[in-house]
Amino acid sequence: MNRKTVSGMMLVLLLMIMLTLALNVQPVVAATDDYFWADGDSLDIGFSKYGEMINPYKTVGLRYSDVNLFANPYVMESDWNEGWLMNITYEYEGALHNVWAYALYTDRSGSMGIDGAWREGCTEGPLWPPYGGRKTSGYATTEPMEVLHDDPDSCVVLLKTTIYDPEVPNPNDPEDPKGLPLVDLVIRVVFNKMNKYVALVSDIKLRSECRLLEKVQVKFGRRGEWDLEPYSWWPDSYAHFYHGLPYDLVQMIDDSESYMAYAAYWPELTSWRVEGVTTVFRREILTALSGWEQNDMTWEPDTPYTFGEWVVDLSYADEEPSVHEFRCATVYGINDLNDGDDSDMGYGHENVIDSGVVFEIPPPIPTTLGELRTWIEESGSEGEIDNEGIVRSLIAKLNVTQKLIDKGKIDEARSILEEDFIPQVLNLTDTHITPDAAELLIESAEYILSNL
Repeated sequence: MNRKTVSGMMLVLLLMIMLTLALNVQPVVAATDDYFWADGDSLDIGFSKYGEMINPYKTVGLRYSDVNLFANPYVMESDWNEGWLMNITYEYEGALHNVWAYALYTDRSGSMGIDGAWREGCTEGPLWPPYGGRKTSGYATTEPMEVLHDDPDSCVVLLKTTIYDPEVPNPNDPEDPKGLPLVDLVIRVVFNKMNKYVALVSDIKLRSECRLLEKVQVKFGRRGEWDLEPYSWWPDSYAHFYHGLPYDLVQMIDDSESYMAYAAYWPELTSWRVEGVTTVFRREILTALSGWEQNDMTWEPDTPYTFGEWVVDLSYADEEPSVHEFRCATVYGINDLNDGDDSDMGYGHENVIDSGVVFEIPPPIPTTLGELRTWIEESGSEGEIDNEGIVRSLIAKLNVTQKLIDKGKIDEARSILEEDFIPQVLNLTDTHITPDAAELLIESAEYILSNL
């Protein structure tokens, strides 16, 4: 091989390396236990066990045609940003306590703030070291992902993180350095692979160890940067928030008017905001929203950054069983632009929701044995379970499970659900139990099992 050939090969190799660095392309390698991806008919998704819609190993967030939301390879990885933020406030022995946590994949501090495990005890605030994409002033643990369902048509994956306050002792284990468990955040990722959207159903559950607290205020929401325009390192779009629907909705239309994307929130948001990345500050991205009601970006087009936040008070002091849990849902979707419009595009334009904004918020699954019993009774009366004897049999199994749990016999309780309840449902599917009802029964039982 002569020197000219070698020089040519080196030049080609150098150009390839420069192009890779310029595009910030991530290596496609085997996924780790921390990440999951699913390929649909037209939409591919990726996410982390922490709850961010980003998989760096497959370079995918929401990928549709030429668009790759949240993991755009033409945008620097340090700017990939999507996930959730939580702020928890309560009183204990006359003192005010506050614990915050976020999982956003990056903290937008540069290369040091990408990915990583939980950075804990960050009492100096979210802007300062240690840097990383998952950070809390308290303590946090995230469990391995649990795939409840995955086949060629759909997948359902369960994600769970627990937030602690190390300044308050755990009444069940005073020596535990993590301190008082405050809330469990359980996210159910629901993806119908034939559709162009993904649903994230979040349950915020006040831990039973918090019975000693009168009230716990939780601010929780999702946020993220929408790099909608393809093949651009600065993808501009137009954006507008809509209200007065059964849900709140923010719609984005790329500057070339080829694609539209949206985020839908249920129930009604407490605070919301859409702002361009040229205007929003890093400290605003990393702190609770609290009171914003901003429907349009200051300047359009720009790269949209969206916020949606709920505020809820949780407590065991109230007799209502739902007061210590809160459920909310966020749906992310993308499609070709059809008839949607945005008034900021100029004269003659108006705000119109595109006809391609079509989605369903997944029905809530029963998350406790009591809720599951009620649902079985209702399914029997509505004909989804067509035999009263089967209804009684399923409820009897749940009653036995509850008695075993009350006696602390968790392994035996798990055995009833795993070896009796779920197999009975599977055996009766399509004969005495409708497929939709069976899927919900099994998903609910698996959810309960994951929390035993």
